[in-house]
Amino acid sequence: MTHPIGLFRAHITSPERLVNTTVGRTEMLEDLLEKLRSNAGKKGGQHFLFIGPRGIGKTHFLSLVENAVLTQPELKERYTVVRFAEENNRILCFADILLEVVRSLAESETDEPWRKMYDELSTVQDDQRILDAVIPRLRRYRQESGRTILLLMENLDALFGQQIKNEQDIHRFRTFLMDSPCATLVATSPVFFSDINNVQKPFFEFFDIQVLEDLSETLTLELVKNNLQHDQRQDLLDQFEALVPKIAALHTMTGGNPRLIMMLYELIAFDNILEVKTQFEKLLDKITPFYQDRMKELAPQERALLETMALMRTEPRTPAAIAARMRKPPQQISSLLKRMIQSGYLTVSENPKDRRSRLYRIKEGFFDLWLAMSESRAERKRLGYLVKVFELWYQGRPDRERKRAELRQALAGEQPALEVRENQFSYLDYLSEVGDCDERCQAKLELSVDLLKAGQALKAKDLLKELKPLAPQQGIFTWITDKAWQWAEGATDLDISQWFEGLIDYWKVQRSGDLEKAVEAAHRLGLDLSEQGLHEIRIELLRDALNCVSSGQDRISLLLQIAKSQKMMGQLDSALDSLMDALNLCLETGDKAKEGTTLNNISQVYKARGNYDKALEHLKQSLAICQQIGDRAGLCATLFNIGHIHLQKEEMTQAMLSWMKVYRMAKEMNLAQALDALNTLAEALNLPGGMEGWEKIAKEIETTSSAPKPPPS
Repeated sequence: MTHPIGLFRAHITSPERLVNTTVGRTEMLEDLLEKLRSNAGKKGGQHFLFIGPRGIGKTHFLSLVENAVLTQPELKERYTVVRFAEENNRILCFADILLEVVRSLAESETDEPWRKMYDELSTVQDDQRILDAVIPRLRRYRQESGRTILLLMENLDALFGQQIKNEQDIHRFRTFLMDSPCATLVATSPVFFSDINNVQKPFFEFFDIQVLEDLSETLTLELVKNNLQHDQRQDLLDQFEALVPKIAALHTMTGGNPRLIMMLYELIAFDNILEVKTQFEKLLDKITPFYQDRMKELAPQERALLETMALMRTEPRTPAAIAARMRKPPQQISSLLKRMIQSGYLTVSENPKDRRSRLYRIKEGFFDLWLAMSESRAERKRLGYLVKVFELWYQGRPDRERKRAELRQALAGEQPALEVRENQFSYLDYLSEVGDCDERCQAKLELSVDLLKAGQALKAKDLLKELKPLAPQQGIFTWITDKAWQWAEGATDLDISQWFEGLIDYWKVQRSGDLEKAVEAAHRLGLDLSEQGLHEIRIELLRDALNCVSSGQDRISLLLQIAKSQKMMGQLDSALDSLMDALNLCLETGDKAKEGTTLNNISQVYKARGNYDKALEHLKQSLAICQQIGDRAGLCATLFNIGHIHLQKEEMTQAMLSWMKVYRMAKEMNLAQALDALNTLAEALNLPGGMEGWEKIAKEIETTSSAPKPPPS
């Protein structure tokens, strides 16, 4: 990561960044620092507990406190910071707390006695001996240095509720804090817990307690902006106004949870979906035991309610919808919802689409997401949370298409590092879940081809499986997906892959609604496919394009091309059907030129069938039309074909008469293509002298009205 942000570990993020990007906590921080200034050295002074859900910024806040004490001279002279690890797993008694203080002082202070004390006591099993040695030494340290030990501890609920089992140890800790001016405790907890709520517990009403709240929408915008400024992302700052609606939407989704917001910041600023995905999965795993314990504390119906609401990701969470999902009477659900609001698990707001109903949500954003991810196995492969992020961030198809094109271009360019490449594929994978059915089909098909090119056949297969229920029933699409699957199975010629992208591009143009451009692309691509002998897909392509157009002219051209490929594949009945459709359109539109061409093509199908009389009949009709409209090139082509029919019927004189007329017209009009065709024909018939041979034949025909017999081949 170019600009590391510690989502889980405070030391990863630089103090400078912590200070420069902080929002919504400054007043609370200044209040605490002022109290520390006034309480320093007082016996039985105040101790502080900050409570807020996972991801709210408790670790960040303690880092701000630590940084302030270390950098502000007045505080630095009066406090020595001892910061405990976030989990504190090795602390099982009060003696362990004291040893951790000694270890920290041994590392931070220059006095050798702290190191010597730690070495002597670290393996001692008698807790009382540790207490007797350390507490007096800490009091002397306070008297000699004038500094108070500032204990920074996280997850105090777990420390008191799960790790320190001996109640006497907790009493000792309280006594130490109350009776001596040598230590001040600043702690955090994700929840209110029994040791501070129960009047019979030692720490009841002991702390100055403050609650860290979720960020408001305004603060969320400020947080993102501060981080962009810190990372010098002027490109994004210049368009920040355009980002505001998207960030506001993400704020609604995250509920203003700072850690979630910063995870999304990584995606916004650096396009690093792998990092966001990894961090999110790590976070889900990390908080699982915590939320599992919370669920155990609830009644069965309360647990069922939360899980039901968590899985309602797309539908409004109204009482009626929740009741229907739980198969319970609405009155019962309303009572349950009210109880869960009172206990702090849910919040409620007006339904903007129906003022008669209200919308409910799980108050803690992480809890909501954890429930959804835990209950739905399908969500684990492609995180539904990130899919929703992409839906919010790329709200228009043009934006998504630009991003896809950018990522695919990067993949096609110089080979990037493996992690970057996987990140790009992952990005495209999430984008394939956004948009309507057509867009998702297109995106999944494009990505499957990219994966096949990269040799990732298994991932390509997964995408092709997802395509099945989405895929339109179209020949071209079926052909592409079938061939892609064969490619993934290693059962097709890889040369076919070069046509996939062209076909997908055509499909994209067609779906864009630019039908004229789609037909042009179909013509162009169809010709290319024809040259490669891929008549099967060419037919499907042109049929697909045929459904896009209503213009008679375009339909005739497409039908002629379809018939050509059908004839090449030996599908003579189908070719004749296509040509008859084209002929009918010619008659409807009055297009004489295309009528002549179509009649010519029909004759070739009859010729292929061996029905020379029928072929000749249609050629004569074509000849009459060409003469009528003055189409000299059409006359040449038709006469040329008439000659071939006579040749097949062994009527050499008539054949030569037709070809002689072609020669005369071609020479007169300088029709190079017709002259080349005659030259090739002369060579095939073993006529002497090429063009000179045709001159000789023409003169003989004119003088004798008879044609020579061809020499034996």
